[in-house]
Amino acid sequence: MRGRRNAARGGPKSRWYDAGRPHPPAGLRHRMLTARTPQEPTVTLDDGRMERLDAELGRHFDRTARTVAWSG
Repeated sequence: MRGRRNAARGGPKSRWYDAGRPHPPAGLRHRMLTARTPQEPTVTLDDGRMERLDAELGRHFDRTARTVAWSG
């Protein structure tokens, strides 16, 4: 049904495209990933950087945790 709605809106036509689904189906995603050559990561996370990120984002995590806990 979604595919028909997208086609009616003039959206891109693809076997797996669906505006409500941002990723291709698991089988296609698996084939795409296994076809790639493994690479070293461009960005790495060391202990110092992780501590700085925790310090920067900690208050936001705490506030979100309180909001979730109180939302019942």
